[in-house]
Amino acid sequence: MLAQHVLATSASTSLAFIDGIAFDPFFRGLLSVLVGVVVLVGGTYLLLATNTGARTGFMISAAGFFGWMAAMGMFWVVYGIGWNGAAPTWELVEINIDDSDQSDDGLLFSEVERAQGLASVDLETVLAASPVVEMDLDEFAGITNLEAFAEPRGLDLDVLDEAGVLEVTADDIAADSDLAQVVAIYLSRREDLNDWRYLATSDSIRGQAQASADQLLVEEHIFDSSAEYLALPYGAFTVGGKPVLKDSPTIIDRTGHFFTETFLNPTHSEELLVIQVKQIQAKPTFPGQAPPRAEIDPDAPLISVVMEKDRGGPFPALISGLRWTPLMFTVANSLLFFALAWNLHTRDRREEEVRAAVA
Repeated sequence: MLAQHVLATSASTSLAFIDGIAFDPFFRGLLSVLVGVVVLVGGTYLLLATNTGARTGFMISAAGFFGWMAAMGMFWVVYGIGWNGAAPTWELVEINIDDSDQSDDGLLFSEVERAQGLASVDLETVLAASPVVEMDLDEFAGITNLEAFAEPRGLDLDVLDEAGVLEVTADDIAADSDLAQVVAIYLSRREDLNDWRYLATSDSIRGQAQASADQLLVEEHIFDSSAEYLALPYGAFTVGGKPVLKDSPTIIDRTGHFFTETFLNPTHSEELLVIQVKQIQAKPTFPGQAPPRAEIDPDAPLISVVMEKDRGGPFPALISGLRWTPLMFTVANSLLFFALAWNLHTRDRREEEVRAAVA
C-alpha cells in the first residue's frame, strides 16, 4: 500500500509539473527551442557524422547553421525586424514660446537656425484666406488616391477628369477634416516653407513625434498634463533626413526613389521636427453634464517643440541603431560561415593532393 501511495504521489507530482510547464509560456518556449535544436541540428549532424566522420560532419552542419543565420540576419537588417536594436527616438532641442505681448521671442529668435524659417509659416491663415481652392487634379491625385477620395463624397470621376480641377470651398474644409488635411498639403507645396515639409495628421511620423512632444512638455513643466493643451491641426513640420517617397507612388516612382535614396543620398542628414501646440480655453464643468469640448485659446502663446531625430547606433548617419544590432549579428555569423567553408575547402584540397600522390 505504501509503495502504491508513493507511486501515485510521484505520478501526480509529475503531471502537475508537466501541466505547469504547459501553462508557463517561458518554459514552454525554452523547451520548444531546445527540442528543435536537438532534433533538427542534432539530427542533421548525426546524419552527416555517420557518412563523413564526426569532425567533417560537425564542420558541414556548423557551416550550414551559421550560413542560414547570416542569411536570416540580412533580412533582419533590411526590414528592421527580428533581433533588432533600439528604435530611433525624438530628442528635445528647444521648446519655443511665442508670446504676442513680447517682441523678442518666437521661432524668429530660435536658437535653431533652421527653425527660424518657420516663423512666417501659418497654414491655418492661408486656408482661412482662401474661400475657394482650385486644385490641379493630377497633382491632387499625387497626394491621395483619387478614387478612394471621390467615392465616399459622391464625386463623379468622369466629371472631375473633364474639368481637370477640383474646387474646394471653405465650408467643405470646415466640414471635412480629412479634406482639410489634403488641401493643407496641397497649399503647403505652393508656400515658401524654407525647405520644411508639412506633416498631415494621418502621417505616422507626426503621430510618433506628437507622443514624444507630449512627454517633453510635461517633463519640462510647460504643462501639468497633456489635457491642458491641444496640438494645432496644421502645426507639424519636418526637415532633413533622406528624400521622401511621394504620395500614391507608381512603380517607376518607387524604383527612382530607391536609386536616389541608396546611391545619391547614402547618408542621413540632420532631421528636425516641430510640433506646435496651444493651451485650451478654461471652461467650467457643471454637475451632471458632460465635460465641455476642449477648444484652443486663440490668445494663448504659440508653443513650438523643436526635436531632432536620434537614430542611435555608433554611425547614425549611415545606419540606425535599430539595424546596427542585426548587422553585427549578420557579420559575426558570416565570418564563422566563411571560416568553416574555407576550412572545408582546404581540407578537400589536401585530400585531393594525397589521392593524387598515392595514385
